[in-house]
Amino acid sequence: MRSTWVGYLLWIPPLGLLGLHRFYCGRVWSGVLWLLTGGLVGIGWLVDVFLVPSMVRGANLIDQVGRHEALLTCPRIPYGAAAPFAEPPHRVIYCVGCGSAMQVPVAHGGRGFRCPSCGQAFIAPALAVNGP
Repeated sequence: MRSTWVGYLLWIPPLGLLGLHRFYCGRVWSGVLWLLTGGLVGIGWLVDVFLVPSMVRGANLIDQVGRHEALLTCPRIPYGAAAPFAEPPHRVIYCVGCGSAMQVPVAHGGRGFRCPSCGQAFIAPALAVNGP
């Protein structure tokens, strides 16, 4: 779990001008750009003072999704013709506002949901189906 405080410590010059706070948040390509241009000649580095919390929060959300990757399409109960009254498979999605996790049915991609924690409305992404 990344910390905002560590992100701000890495933002302080000269480390921030070299993009270390961006590497810390998993933004490798923009970190290389900061390294080569000195934080876009200091202007991008100044803008990053406001972006560090959201970069850390985004990196932590990506880590959560990685840890819960096995749950994304794992059915809780068998579903189909053999068990017509069983629950459909669920997956875990995360709110982009507060980061709380919730389960939604796999077949409900594209439907609107509301986060139970913060109340933000969003549309659940559809799963890509790999065909033969």
